[in-house]
Amino acid sequence: MRNKTRGSIQIIISSIFFGALPLLTQIGYEGGANVVSILAIRFSIAAVLIWFYLWLTKVKIKVDLKQLFILAVVAIFGYGVMVFSYFLSLQYIPSSLAAMILFTYPVIVTYLSAILLNSPITKVKVIALVLVTIGVLLMSWGEVDFHPFGIFLAFIAALFYAIYIVYLGSSYTFQLEPRVLTAFIILFSAIFFMILGVIRGDLIFAISGFAWLAIIIMAIFSTIFAIMIFYSGVQKIGPALAAIISAVEPITVMILGVMILEEKVRFIQLLGSLLILSGVIYVQKCSSKPKIDWKARI
Repeated sequence: MRNKTRGSIQIIISSIFFGALPLLTQIGYEGGANVVSILAIRFSIAAVLIWFYLWLTKVKIKVDLKQLFILAVVAIFGYGVMVFSYFLSLQYIPSSLAAMILFTYPVIVTYLSAILLNSPITKVKVIALVLVTIGVLLMSWGEVDFHPFGIFLAFIAALFYAIYIVYLGSSYTFQLEPRVLTAFIILFSAIFFMILGVIRGDLIFAISGFAWLAIIIMAIFSTIFAIMIFYSGVQKIGPALAAIISAVEPITVMILGVMILEEKVRFIQLLGSLLILSGVIYVQKCSSKPKIDWKARI
C-alpha cells in the first residue's frame, strides 16, 4: 500500500473516531457532567492509559526541551482551546450545525499552509474544498437554532483546530513518533483541564454510569486512537490534505444519529454526504504529498 493511501485511510479512521464525540458528549451531559468535567476526566483517563502503554511496550521517549515547550503550547492554546470551544458550542447549537461550522477549518488550513509552509493552493485542493464545503452545508441544511454565542464558539474551535494542525505538521515536533506526540498532547491537555476545573470549581465526578462509560469510550477511541492515527496520517500526506479528507467526520455524526438516536436522514443530507466523499476521493487520487519548506516553520 502506498504511503499516501495509508495516510488517507488513517485520517478517515481518525475522523470516524472523532465523529463519535458529539453523541458521547451528549450522553455525558445527560448523565450530569459539564464541559470541564467531561474534558478533564476524558484526558486524565487517556493520559493514564497511553503512558501505561508506553511504559509497558518500552517505547523510547526522546523529547528535548524545545519540543516539550512546543507540545505544551500546542496542547493548551491549540487543541485545548479548540475542544473546549467545540464542546461548549454543543450546549447552544445542534451538533450538525456545530460540525458544519467546525468544518470550515480545511479552508483555513489550506490558506495557512500556503502562507506559512509555502504549500501551493492547487486546482485539486480548490475543487475538493468546494465539494466538501457544499457537502457540509447541505448536511446541515434546515437547522434553525442559530444561537450567536454557540456559532461564535464553533468558529473559534475551527480557527484553533486549523492552527493546531498546521503547527503540528510544520514545527519541530513533526519529527516525533506519533505515540510519543499523542502522549504529551493528552498529558498537557489533562493538566490544563484539571487546573481549569479546580479554578472554576466545575469538576463533577458524581455522574451516571452511562456518562462514565461514554467518557471512557471517548478517552480510548476518540482521544488516544483518534489523535495518534490522525497525526500519523498528517506525517504521510501533510496538514492541508489531511484537513480536507477529515471532512468525512460529519458523515459519521449522521450515521451514529441514525443508528443510535433513530434520527431520520433527508435526501439533501445524503447528497451532502456524497459531495463530501467525492471531494475526499478526488483529492486523495489527484494529489501528491506536499513538500514542506522546513525553513518556513512557525
